[in-house]
Amino acid sequence: MDSKALNKRRQALIAALKDSSEAVRAAAAHSLECLEGLGSREEILDLLKKGNRSAKIKAIYALGQLGGEKAIPPLLYCISRPEEDIKSAAIEVLGKLANPSTLMPLVDKLKEPNSAIRQRPSRHWPTSGIHPWSLSCCRSSMRAMDFLMQKRPGHLADREPAA
Repeated sequence: MDSKALNKRRQALIAALKDSSEAVRAAAAHSLECLEGLGSREEILDLLKKGNRSAKIKAIYALGQLGGEKAIPPLLYCISRPEEDIKSAAIEVLGKLANPSTLMPLVDKLKEPNSAIRQRPSRHWPTSGIHPWSLSCCRSSMRAMDFLMQKRPGHLADREPAA
């Protein structure tokens, strides 16, 4: 959306903040907040790429506040970073977002050597709608795969997928 269209919408929403109906004012305030988030997403991503470590961590939490599907790819990238504080923040934010597409990457982080990072993924799962049984199955499957890979490296990779 170009800046002219954004500005036009922003002005209309600002005018709606003065409406006599509380519902209209609340909707306008929410819409204005979302509209402001569109412009700031690029700034946040820029901070995530070019900022110092503390700015990157703030950017990770800001992405979590904005939420949405566009926040997920940069956060998934951050959980693979070697810096433990950046990784930890991204894991926490992804756990709060509770997007089903991030479940397996987060379950994978349960194998982290650092116990503080291992605890981060599951901290928000009880309130996210992810059933604990699902997590148990994921953990069991991962342990079984690890065992098989240690005992017979390359064996599973050579097999044809079942039809």
